[in-house]
Amino acid sequence: MKIKHLVNKIQIISLILMLSLFGGCSKGENEIIISLDNINLTLDDFRYDIYLIETEGNSYDEYYRNQMDISYWDYQYNGVTMRETAKNSIITRVVMYEILADQAKKAGIILTNQEKNDDEKAVNDLLNSLSETERNSTGLNKDILTKTFHKLSLGDKYYMELSKRFVIDETSIRNSISIDEYREYITECIYTATVSSKNKEIKPLDEAKQKKAYERISTALKQIHSGTDFQTIIKQDDTISYYTRSFIYRDSTPEQIYRDKAILLSNGEYSDIVTTEFGHYIIHMVNNNSSARYEEAVKEAVKAEENRQFEMIYNQIKAEYSIVLNDEYWDSIVIGDKIDNE
Repeated sequence: MKIKHLVNKIQIISLILMLSLFGGCSKGENEIIISLDNINLTLDDFRYDIYLIETEGNSYDEYYRNQMDISYWDYQYNGVTMRETAKNSIITRVVMYEILADQAKKAGIILTNQEKNDDEKAVNDLLNSLSETERNSTGLNKDILTKTFHKLSLGDKYYMELSKRFVIDETSIRNSISIDEYREYITECIYTATVSSKNKEIKPLDEAKQKKAYERISTALKQIHSGTDFQTIIKQDDTISYYTRSFIYRDSTPEQIYRDKAILLSNGEYSDIVTTEFGHYIIHMVNNNSSARYEEAVKEAVKAEENRQFEMIYNQIKAEYSIVLNDEYWDSIVIGDKIDNE
């Protein structure tokens, strides 16, 4: 299903900052949510984005209700409800893709037959995944989705054209990120607990059980010294747990003692018994110098710079449009509730 497009959430959030919108539409024009020069956008242009946001938000709703006794949509972050944050994200993305698609048309960029076919397949896949109730509540149909997906694809093509203007000095970015700081340690371990966890409360085991936990890990250490591997040990004693744990030193997990002991190990080396507030470990160092987290940090920094440069270019383009928001109609739309299809 094609629901992910090139301009990501980080860019959407950053672009919310200034939309330069002006209210002032009459009640007779309530079917228009927003105008960009001579382009009028109605609710149909927003339905797919509303569907995406509501689907994502509703997936969190049960957790928020169970853990915080509040709807996800009513939860406030920095004094703003998730409903309002969602609405800002929706209108920012819809406006942005409308502008990108409009610029693509002006530049003579069109979709290939293959791209159109891909969109139509994605539309059919999405519609087939929706129940009749979901189709009715979202107002989504083939015509609306096809128009929206073509717009998104055209916007993506123009984004790729804009990206050719980006000047990314990856060497400089790499040099700005400490290899040592992002040195990753990949470990595996076996573990016997000295605490129990119930109803989110951690309590120490009684003295006899703690003693037994130490005896089991001590036996395992002797087996390791004789050449037995972790997988054999946990098959022989199912009270011993096995984990893989990867970290850079400044991570908050695993425990500080675990990290301090692990970073001293050579590749392939096993630790002695390492005791933390949760239990006893034997650590096996798999790779004490993985570059994966460093490369991830570089990739994120490159993407952040791409986002910054895109935002600068996009804001210049957006400033050329006269944008008029129908405040009355837009304010009447409540994210997290069913869309009124009338």
